[in-house]
Amino acid sequence: MSLSAERETPSFRGSEPHNNLQRILQSCPKLAEVGDSNESKNTISDLVNFLDSLLDATLSDPDNEYKENSAFEALSEIHQYICSPSLDQEVVDALSFELPKAVSKFAGISRKFLDMAISIIDQFIVKCGPRDMLSILCDTLGYSSKVTNAASYIVPPLSGLSKVLISIRRRQFEQVKETVPIILNVLKAVCLEPDEEELDNVFDRAVEIANSIYEVCDKLVDNAAREKLRALLGLYVLQCLALVSARIDYKASSCHSLVSQLSRISSYCGLSYLSLVTTYDSDAVASTVFGENKDDCMGCLSHVKNGAALSVIWGHVSEEVAQAAKEDMIAVKDELRDNQIKRWRYPWKMRG
Repeated sequence: MSLSAERETPSFRGSEPHNNLQRILQSCPKLAEVGDSNESKNTISDLVNFLDSLLDATLSDPDNEYKENSAFEALSEIHQYICSPSLDQEVVDALSFELPKAVSKFAGISRKFLDMAISIIDQFIVKCGPRDMLSILCDTLGYSSKVTNAASYIVPPLSGLSKVLISIRRRQFEQVKETVPIILNVLKAVCLEPDEEELDNVFDRAVEIANSIYEVCDKLVDNAAREKLRALLGLYVLQCLALVSARIDYKASSCHSLVSQLSRISSYCGLSYLSLVTTYDSDAVASTVFGENKDDCMGCLSHVKNGAALSVIWGHVSEEVAQAAKEDMIAVKDELRDNQIKRWRYPWKMRG
């Protein structure tokens, strides 16, 4: 055997994993023909179990290039299958309930797996519509408590949600109001995990969602709905700002970038530094947004008050952040020094 032959990596095509995947995919079109829901569930379960087996094999032997290539080619083939214009809509709908969870589990292996998982979810968004995918992706996020590497797992569904939210055409405020607590609860849970260190990707997607909500808000014609959505966006931004500040090294450039982006959106929400340190009442704002359901949502907003204080602290220590928030820190300090009513509420001693 030649040296080159010894080094050659076996191809996924024609191998047993490929044959198994082909067998499962060939049975998928029958989902649109059969009325037996159990048969449909079994087919989808076979596909999910197949992917789980490839994932387990890859994670158990991370230096095995063949196993990693087999897993990636399987995801690529599934992506190509879903992209097919001849695929029956009933099949797409059936697969959309479980595949986003299955493919998101691969996101932590490498960047190419993350990108492929996002691409598969993007195809479902195109073919299933935003309203259906909103609930499916929220369900996918909720599954994060059952996976090992939750921080990587939630990146693809968060990416999908940022696209779905801007595609909704009716009852935008109500849809966002239902989605934001789910997102924040998952973000909070991931950030509380002591071993989760690679959170930059997570917060990048969280900021993308903030930008999507901003875009939705900016286009709303209904003034009352727009103001409520702006208030909700403000709560979301302050909670995210607190989580970012707690989990990413404040000296890191990524942290400054994330805080600057959140501060820019905070400014759009009318959250001036003076209001944040003197009059901002997160409980009252939450009541305006969630009404009678406020108490059910306060758990996901538990760090909003810290976020309000940290927002001003960031402007105090970083000129870049203050500029993003459109704030003049000298004027803010002067106002607090000169106005005794406001000054007593200010949580830091003013010096100089």
